[in-house]
Amino acid sequence: MDSKSFVRLCRQFGLIDNSFTALDAHLAFSSAVPVSKSRIDFASFELALKEVACKKGSSPNVVRRVVSMNDPSVKARGSSSSASAPCYGSLRPHMLSEA
Repeated sequence: MDSKSFVRLCRQFGLIDNSFTALDAHLAFSSAVPVSKSRIDFASFELALKEVACKKGSSPNVVRRVVSMNDPSVKARGSSSSASAPCYGSLRPHMLSEA
């Protein structure tokens, strides 16, 4: 899956809103994909969904359920504000292995 497809998926399942924009989806994708790649595998996709949940202030399980149930009517809404600590890059285990 490439970045454009990931953003489309986020939009299709109602994850994109005022607290999580298309740019945020691109950033979540970028933080999960290994540096030398432009597409993500399933493990990286899971990391990207965790980034989405972090930014939205929601549980990763809720975001995963929204996507896996293929039900855009279930919304992943969080209760924290966007002024919290930034999430992007916090879930990059592939960066640790390259050191």
